[in-house]
Amino acid sequence: MAERTVLRCSICGGPIDEGEALYIDDTIDYAGFTAIDEDLLGGLLCPGCAEELSEFGSTMRYYGPEGSFSVKFIDFTVKDTGKRTVIYHYVEDVDPEDRIGDIVKLLEAIMRTYTWQPSSPYTGAYQPREGQVQVDGTTWVRAIRAWAAIGAEGKPVEVINELIRLAKAGALDFPIIVAYPRSSNVAVAYLDIWVRERDRSKLQKMIPEGFSLSEGYSVQVL
Repeated sequence: MAERTVLRCSICGGPIDEGEALYIDDTIDYAGFTAIDEDLLGGLLCPGCAEELSEFGSTMRYYGPEGSFSVKFIDFTVKDTGKRTVIYHYVEDVDPEDRIGDIVKLLEAIMRTYTWQPSSPYTGAYQPREGQVQVDGTTWVRAIRAWAAIGAEGKPVEVINELIRLAKAGALDFPIIVAYPRSSNVAVAYLDIWVRERDRSKLQKMIPEGFSLSEGYSVQVL
């Protein structure tokens, strides 16, 4: 009797039933799992690790003239090899399709700047180490840094919501990247907006700064 091959998750090392294995691929398609770290490419994810990524990963969304593209990413601690970043990507609407690879390259470059910054042994948030990245000769900058509590109200919050609505509708004349970094604070959402350096002044004119502890928000123009 042939010995049955046991599939194991590349992250947690646990066994995976053959029909439940999810592949960490190096191909950017309409949806799937990939990784920044090459040693994970070709590996497998168990349903539990995949769910942790999809439920608790940081989200980054690109809105531009080609359409919209989203990724979720999370740093897993892999036994014997340390931190490894796994990405789940999904195309919402990109035309032409050959732009997908360029958009993923841009999002990965920004993603690499985010690291977990603890505020205590048990709390913290993902924050970028740097406020700008350069990809294919174009400089992208983090132009807005914000946080808002659940149900927060206020003019700056309303303006950001309207900006994202316009971006989704393709009504802006410049592309933006909206990042929602993961945090240990379940009552607060963090948000960063990245734009090309040459578009920074356009965004600054649209977004008012504001802070209100009582209404639960902070919007900082960088």
